Amino acid sequence: MGIIEQVAEMRAEEKAVKIAEKIAGEMAEKIAGKMAEKMAEKIAEEMAKKMAEEREAIVKRLLTNTEFSPEKIASLTGVPLASVEKIRTGC
Repeated sequence: MGIIEQVAEMRAEEKAVKIAEKIAGEMAEKIAGKMAEKMAEKIAEEMAKKMAEEREAIVKRLLTNTEFSPEKIASLTGVPLASVEKIRTGC
C-alpha cells in the first residue's frame, strides 16, 4: 500500500472515530437527561411523601392537643376533612 492510500485510510479512520465520538456523546447526553429526569421524579415523590407525613403529624397534634373540630383542623391545615377524620379514628 502506498503513502497516498495509507493517508486516505488514516483520514477515513479519523472520520469514523469522530462520528463514533459524536454518537457516543449524543447517547451519553440522552442517558444523562433520562437519569436527571428520573432523579427529579424521585426527589419530587420523596418530598410529597415527607410533606404528607408532616401534615399528618400536625393533624395528630391538633387533634390531641386542642379542642378544634375536625372541620377547623381541615381548614387550618389544608388537609381534606375525610383525611382528618381518618387520622382521628387512628389516634
